[in-house]
Amino acid sequence: LCGLFLKVPLTNTLGDSGMAYFNLAYAVYKWFYMISTAGLPVAMSVLISALEAEGRGRESGRVFRVSLCLFAAVGGIGTLLLWGLSSPFAALLGSPLSAACMRAISPTVFLICLSSAFRGYFQGKRQMLPTALSQVMEAAGKLFLGLAFAGLALSRGETLPVAAAYAVLGLTVGTALSVVYLLCHKTL
Repeated sequence: LCGLFLKVPLTNTLGDSGMAYFNLAYAVYKWFYMISTAGLPVAMSVLISALEAEGRGRESGRVFRVSLCLFAAVGGIGTLLLWGLSSPFAALLGSPLSAACMRAISPTVFLICLSSAFRGYFQGKRQMLPTALSQVMEAAGKLFLGLAFAGLALSRGETLPVAAAYAVLGLTVGTALSVVYLLCHKTL
């Protein structure tokens, strides 16, 4: 629902041109997201669930730690690639001005990989509440922070590409808050 409610007010704020920058960066991010998280959280949760069922909780903790390191490495590489290649991607897609949006969303690749590791852990432990709350935090960040950041940028006289990058930053900050929540929940 948050994603649904984002489009109309964000389009009213950024207009069609600003939304084009936003959507292009989001489409490229989704490609990196799918590559960096495809199947890994599910495999991790199945493995942890099996270990927990066998009473091998200590080993499930080890699976989480190794997975977290693997996810962090994949996410870090994805973030660096998206950041470093944002200008060539934007030019290739015919929208050089969307590079700022791609840079603003690039840390989200790393953060979503961390989030996926935590979610796989909690799902393997059959604890769905942390996953659900973290997903709501991401969506709410994208909605509320994205709108607030875009409005702030426009009120400061920023250009549409920069305002769209501010809007994309809402997802990045929302995902960061989600990761902090999952980390705190894991350590409790």
